Amino acid sequence: MREDVAAESPLLSICIPTYNRAECLDRLLGCLSGAVERHGTRVQVCVSDNHSPDGTAAVIRSWQQRFPLDAITQASNIGATRNVSQVVGLARGRWVLVMGDDDLVSPQGLEALLGELAVAPEGTWVLAGVADDSGHELFLGGVRPGSYDTAQARSLLRHLGLQRCGFIGMHVFPASLRPTLTGLSPEASQPWPHVALLLRHVATGGIRVCATPLVHQAGAGKVLFWRQDDWMRLILRLVDLAGAARAAEGPAGGFYDAMILGQLYAADALKGMVYWRFLEPADFRTSAVRAYAARYRLLGWRAPLVLGHALVLAAVWCTPVRVLAWIDKLRGRGDTLGRYEAERERSRGFDGVQRGL
Repeated sequence: MREDVAAESPLLSICIPTYNRAECLDRLLGCLSGAVERHGTRVQVCVSDNHSPDGTAAVIRSWQQRFPLDAITQASNIGATRNVSQVVGLARGRWVLVMGDDDLVSPQGLEALLGELAVAPEGTWVLAGVADDSGHELFLGGVRPGSYDTAQARSLLRHLGLQRCGFIGMHVFPASLRPTLTGLSPEASQPWPHVALLLRHVATGGIRVCATPLVHQAGAGKVLFWRQDDWMRLILRLVDLAGAARAAEGPAGGFYDAMILGQLYAADALKGMVYWRFLEPADFRTSAVRAYAARYRLLGWRAPLVLGHALVLAAVWCTPVRVLAWIDKLRGRGDTLGRYEAERERSRGFDGVQRGL
């Protein structure tokens, strides 16, 4: 009976949570309509409109007249993470891909992924390649394609780090994990429900890497402007997700300790700390020490391992903003603060939080 159901189900559900980006969504659905035409019922496309005030609803209706498109419109803005859960709830495929409404799917990448999924064991988690405008691989460069058992998958995640796994469109997860995803606390997992799910999966499961880039990241992720203090809080939530997974695993949680340390000491995270001090000095002064100390405590008896990080934090705390601005200009960055202030002035609400398009 299970084989009959599997045969009737799509192989892959592509799920798109969207808000207020009708033009981007129109472009993506145009791309996916070709995929559905080529692959038929093997591919399902789902959209959840998070109560967009622009022409998103009209775009969805237009494309529903041209190809099978499962869609839901929220009665009010429910937040980005809940919107992900809602669109995943529409999925009927054996595997699920959640992708941003401002990205595109590569036809060659989708062909390669469907070939992988057709022979993959049930329950396989796939990491797929992501390319920028020039075709450069953004996150999986140098990673061996193929299968990784649980121990190898954990080693791979330690190598990649949590932040490199943060792009939602690189994750293709098995349908068996849909109830787990929809059951996650939106507040605790926002905006990384896929990372929370991945950390739970590698407690016992493996990973398969598909080298052919699947998703084309439009504008190399520069569509949104994020306030630096907001962004650093979101980055620190990656640490919280590893801490929650560690607590669930108990004494055998050494892998998750390594993920916590890896995220704290990651070059991008340390650079982000410096820019937090530079671009949002008042918030850094009032919030940074408390924010980092809370993450240090997640390590329990291994907390002394963050001594080096604490020393960096102290050094950044004591460095005057004007010195950081001078160093930034020496590095050829120009007037970073001026550009940042201009972007912040243009920012507007996005999915219930202050973001700029």
